[in-house]
Amino acid sequence: MITLALGIGASTAIFSVIDNILMEPFPYPDAQRYYSVFIHDTERSEPGGRPAFIGPELLDYVEQNHVFDRAIANDRTDVLYRAGEGTQRLDGNL
Repeated sequence: MITLALGIGASTAIFSVIDNILMEPFPYPDAQRYYSVFIHDTERSEPGGRPAFIGPELLDYVEQNHVFDRAIANDRTDVLYRAGEGTQRLDGNL
């Protein structure tokens, strides 16, 4: 009985993750048209450019942009989640 319950629980959890990450599109119109913009910084030699804007750079980019309809941004941050007696570090995204 316990084995059956664990199997159903694990299957449900795995399906939920796969459904939310891989199968459900972003909640934005025309999500397949979204692109990431990288900055080629001539003072640094990172291959492919750096994928992060600092705040003033992003605002400047949005103001001078005449190619894309709009711009969105996200910020990755660590989230500490306290569960019972332990604490977990999770990747957060704003």
